[in-house]
Amino acid sequence: MAMKGWVPAARPFGELQREMNRLFDQVFGKHFAAVGRLRAGYVYPPMNVWETDDHYIVACEAAGLAMEDLEVYVTGDQLTVTGRRASQVPETGVTLHRRERDSGHFSRAVTLPGPVDSAKTEATLSDGVLTVRIPKAPEAKPKRVAVQLETDGPDGEKKGD
Repeated sequence: MAMKGWVPAARPFGELQREMNRLFDQVFGKHFAAVGRLRAGYVYPPMNVWETDDHYIVACEAAGLAMEDLEVYVTGDQLTVTGRRASQVPETGVTLHRRERDSGHFSRAVTLPGPVDSAKTEATLSDGVLTVRIPKAPEAKPKRVAVQLETDGPDGEKKGD
């Protein structure tokens, strides 16, 4: 008698997987979504961070938000952006077919590459982009070092003698 491996019926387990995904999404948000479905709540707001000689600059997406919806904190070398996005989908009287724009509270923190002068931080909101300019602390700014011409050799002898 030939033995065959047991293969479960795919249909009931596929349905169970979909139902479990829906349940986890409802209870825990989209943090547990499959890779192809990563949601904005997991990495929201997306940020770009760069530096100039004098500042660290952070730009993050904030489309549809007003300044009163946002809070910006600098603590040590860490920038935190928090806020709340109101839902734009009516609660009742509609049939929702797709929901990709998350709503609710969000918070995102990023560690800056060096020490900062947090007292002089500026934040502006324009065209759906929050831009935060954080001055570098004096010790983080590049310093030019003058190069001296050495007239003596390494052992103290005059060159050219």
